Amino acid sequence: MALSDTFPFEITEIPAENISEEFEDRRFTIQTVPGAAVGGHSYTDLFQAFGFSGNGASWSEHIQAIVEEEEPELFDHIEFDNEGNTFLAYADSREATERFTALLCPLFTDFDKLRRHFSLLDSEDFFE
Repeated sequence: MALSDTFPFEITEIPAENISEEFEDRRFTIQTVPGAAVGGHSYTDLFQAFGFSGNGASWSEHIQAIVEEEEPELFDHIEFDNEGNTFLAYADSREATERFTALLCPLFTDFDKLRRHFSLLDSEDFFE
């Protein structure tokens, strides 16, 4: 079951029968394909305009920096695990996904806000 209004993130609940003991905290996936676009704007182009790669690891690095600054306790509930060009994370609860999207969707759905955010960063401080 996917949660709505989470663009550019797709949140999917993992069926109980697919949750292993080893990964019992992985109840929800949070993912996106960084090459996605909104309103005629490409996320990849925007990332690259500011010296960032725009791949899944780049998204993860920026998102982790925002979480660290704004709501570090989310790290207790979100596990980051990237796959190439796809940003991928796991959450242990619906509440964690709601906190994640409440924090990040307003920034990542507004290209002007995201552009301003990137303009305040030094690309030398990031690996991707």
